[in-house]
Amino acid sequence: MAHVLTAVSEVSAVETKYLLKRQPDYVTYSGLDFESYFKAEQLDEYHALGKAKIHQLVRRHFNGQVNFDLKCTQYFFFVSRYKFCNEGADMFIESLARLNHKLKVTGSKETVVAFFIFPLQGGNTMVGGGENPIQQDLKRCNLLNDDGDRVKIILQPDLNFSTDNGDSLHWQEFLIGCHLSVLPSYYEPWGYTAADCITHGLPTVTTNCSGFGRFMEESDQGRCLHENGVFIVDRRYKSVEESVCQLAQWMLHLTELDHDQRSQLRSKVRCLSSSLDWEVLYNCYLQARQTAIERNRLDTFEE
Repeated sequence: MAHVLTAVSEVSAVETKYLLKRQPDYVTYSGLDFESYFKAEQLDEYHALGKAKIHQLVRRHFNGQVNFDLKCTQYFFFVSRYKFCNEGADMFIESLARLNHKLKVTGSKETVVAFFIFPLQGGNTMVGGGENPIQQDLKRCNLLNDDGDRVKIILQPDLNFSTDNGDSLHWQEFLIGCHLSVLPSYYEPWGYTAADCITHGLPTVTTNCSGFGRFMEESDQGRCLHENGVFIVDRRYKSVEESVCQLAQWMLHLTELDHDQRSQLRSKVRCLSSSLDWEVLYNCYLQARQTAIERNRLDTFEE
């Protein structure tokens, strides 16, 4: 009955078409206010500061017994509302197991610390009490933080980080200090976290089942996204095994980059975020409003 129907992404547009039997008039993507973010030339400086704080967080987690070189450590993370399979935690774990094996057999000096960030569930933190699906899957894949493992796991129940000296670690500091966000959702209407990540110059994994992933695929740089720090796992047309191999291979590629190459990749990722600026996207909202006004006038005239 609405004069104008909009959807937040191409994924939502497909849902609207089949569930409501109506094609959206416009896709109104959610933009970002670039004035609230740091300048691109400050990227490396802020990355170093954020990474230093994450080092402290890792020392605290392992009670100061860090048996790997933090100078040769990369930080990956996964964050979710605790939808274990839907948001791809199972895929990330399986891919990390492959990555761990590959780093060990090649004798790599690199270590990957993977954060799994889940909110509280049922009033208990995820790391307390009995086992849950993520802990069971980590055991199945033998990701147990053994001395010889090149992939270490940290389970974090919320976004309230604190370092070994008691300092707080803000979410934005954590984002920019990390090396990769992995958000391989099987379904995501848009994907605010992925959009926020690339604005912080953070290489990001998404999928072609998320609104953000579809948006990036259809952008002007859609054919070379992986070269610019956004990797889209194919979860629509490939098998689970193929998708897992894709993700594991790309994470391995990142561990092989040197310091300068990672710095260049952060700059490329940040450049991609310009397509999400409200200055670019707000025209669709104006068009939707104008169409609604015109159709309302027509209805009034006919009455």
